[in-house]
Amino acid sequence: MKKVQPLMNVCLVAALVIAVVVNHNSSKMYAHPDAASRSIGTEGEAPVEQVMLTPRILADLGCKEVTYRQTAEYVWELDNGVTVYSSVPYAGDIKGFAGTTPFFIAVNDRNIIVAVAADENRETPEFWYMAVGGELLKRWDGMSLKEVASRQVDVVSGATMSSEGVINTVKETVTGILAK
Repeated sequence: MKKVQPLMNVCLVAALVIAVVVNHNSSKMYAHPDAASRSIGTEGEAPVEQVMLTPRILADLGCKEVTYRQTAEYVWELDNGVTVYSSVPYAGDIKGFAGTTPFFIAVNDRNIIVAVAADENRETPEFWYMAVGGELLKRWDGMSLKEVASRQVDVVSGATMSSEGVINTVKETVTGILAK
């Protein structure tokens, strides 16, 4: 048993190191080549958020087979009459647990929310999935922008800070859209 104990300790330490590396490398949900937002800038400058409407975001919004054109910074019009807004200019400073929680909000021509889709973020994947993997993002579907601005939405138990970031980002974005 005494000869096996050091080997078990080495295996345990190796497993912990692997777990930390895997967790660090997966700390961004939606971190793939099609990621919607990227920080750009030159060395010494603060990064500037570049927001793009991507095929993944369109699919998450339920708008796979559409064409679109950007009509303003952070705003796109789809050929199906839906307008998509990025939350960045309205709620870019709202944070969840590990950072900002940017979204895209699709609104039809009657100012009704069609869908809400998450952009790339740095939330802890397990908590992020608890917050948005269930019904939280669907709670706004079919609501008018005015309803969203005044409606109380409950946080998701177990992912309080992430879901607060989601709720506050959506509400601030809608408030900004209505103010235009």
